[in-house]
Amino acid sequence: MDSKGEGKAREALAGGLIRGVVPAPLVGLAAGSVVIAEGAVCALLIVPSADTTVAGLHLAAVLLSVFTATTARTAR
Repeated sequence: MDSKGEGKAREALAGGLIRGVVPAPLVGLAAGSVVIAEGAVCALLIVPSADTTVAGLHLAAVLLSVFTATTARTAR
């Protein structure tokens, strides 16, 4: 499969995961929130401070937990 096809497959999988948990009107908001949170993790980890690094790692752990729970719920 070419990269364009792989991208579409990944997008369909992610959309299916979100749609399986979040009501249809809120799918865009949920997806946007995830992107913003991932950007915040990057920003927090870049700043050379122990406090922001810990906050970034905590936020990353929360995102990973939500992704895992969403995947598990969708797989049922």
